[in-house]
Amino acid sequence: MGYTHPIDEFPIDKWEEVLRINLTAPFYLTNLTLAHMKKKGWGKIINVSSIFGLAGGVKISAYVSSKHGMNGLTKVTALETLNTGVTCNAICPAAVDTESFRNFCKTDMGNLPFEDAKASIVAALNPSGQYVEIEQIGELAAFLCSPAADQMTGTIIPIDAGFCAK
Repeated sequence: MGYTHPIDEFPIDKWEEVLRINLTAPFYLTNLTLAHMKKKGWGKIINVSSIFGLAGGVKISAYVSSKHGMNGLTKVTALETLNTGVTCNAICPAAVDTESFRNFCKTDMGNLPFEDAKASIVAALNPSGQYVEIEQIGELAAFLCSPAADQMTGTIIPIDAGFCAK
């Protein structure tokens, strides 16, 4: 959702699109499946948030707001499902080399050459200088689905290449 505009110039339709995709859709999925999980006595809800659910950012008000909302939804879901066998956690990755990230680099980084734009963003978001790998996020999600994580709920977990340590 690479829409970048100052708040006073942010198109309302783009704001609503970002919130629908990043917050309303996960709410609907939770709403439609939670009763079944509780009835079964087991369920693992893993929301994919972002480091921007933990921090702010310039010209990305819709994205930041949607990810902060996602983290709030995660915590509310966790509290409402205590002692039901259902857990809800959120994973907050920093920069990951995805199609969405590459599109953002191409369209929102001005006249910078693509590779320079990517390097600039990774340097700013990932102090390690490396992308968070999709497989690392998958492994964390697999752990959250394991019995070892049965008492983890409402946790907002950064996988951030050092971003939160700054």
